[in-house]
Amino acid sequence: MEVNQRIRDDFKFDLERARFAFADVIRENSDYSEKLLHEFALLPTKPKSYLHFHETITVADWARNCTENKRPVINSSGNQPVMANLIADTEIDKVASRLIGEFNHMVLNNEVPEKYYGQVLAETQTAVALDLILEQMDLVVKYPILNDKVSDYEGYAIVAVKRLIQLFKQVGIEQMRVDLKNYFLSLGAETARVMILHMNVDSIVRDGLSERFKILKLFADDIITTQFASTSPENEVLNHHTETQTKGTMINFSSEFLDSSNYLRVVEKLVANNRVRAVPGEDRLVFVGTRKGALYEAVTIFEAAKDLGYLKRRDYSYSDISAILSNTFLNFSLGARTVRDKKTFKRLEDYKLIIS
Repeated sequence: MEVNQRIRDDFKFDLERARFAFADVIRENSDYSEKLLHEFALLPTKPKSYLHFHETITVADWARNCTENKRPVINSSGNQPVMANLIADTEIDKVASRLIGEFNHMVLNNEVPEKYYGQVLAETQTAVALDLILEQMDLVVKYPILNDKVSDYEGYAIVAVKRLIQLFKQVGIEQMRVDLKNYFLSLGAETARVMILHMNVDSIVRDGLSERFKILKLFADDIITTQFASTSPENEVLNHHTETQTKGTMINFSSEFLDSSNYLRVVEKLVANNRVRAVPGEDRLVFVGTRKGALYEAVTIFEAAKDLGYLKRRDYSYSDISAILSNTFLNFSLGARTVRDKKTFKRLEDYKLIIS
């Protein structure tokens, strides 16, 4: 797709000032920036104040105004200061205030000319995903601080890496996904050490935190490396694992009630609370301390999602979940009370819950 010069100029302006995660990597790589440009060009347009502002005040003039031509206003009586010195407005400052007021008035009255519309780089799927990826990586680094139970680490690593890989797939620059994987692998003990140094704890506690971080990273690094290694060159950069659903033996629960990102947040909460653990190499969960079957597991996740406010609708009830699960279990009608009480049935023993 050919991108016109106006959009290219708008993209360049946004990219030079972008603050989303890993923006520097894109700025320094012309191939990455060109791919992001094409994603940017497909966005809907919105009013952009700088297009109006810099039509009157150039970027260079504004930069000089912000660093030069500033003189203090002396607020004193004789030798006694009356109040702190202020910076006097320059002529450009006054024009800038007028321009900002004009633009805000146009927006409020829906009178912004088309020439002041443009795409917003921070709203591209890639930019949003990159911010979420950095946030998820930070959560992994902090997890040993929040949870000292090493027995939970493998399960958490499986869930956390699954979330990361889902986010990697939302990055529209395929080669950058590999860079992100390598960046995650590079997060070593030094990363945790820097964070721990800012904590008010003694050296013994610090050493313990560092060791726990190493254990968690061993699990996480192995999982994420396996995901990439299993990908053949002719397929996606990331391995997209799918499991054939056999009717009557599995419940694909998540797609009915909540989107995949919220589903994983619910799973992370359950793992953190030691309610479930993930099965290595499989897209399914095992509930700790129970063999009550898929119905119990599905309702438990429904209740956790409801408590966290992650349901697609706030008014989902046990009647709703019973209807959906009844349709999932062929020829098996479940009542609302049965679902609410999470009853078990022998005929459900072969069912299992899967993550979609």
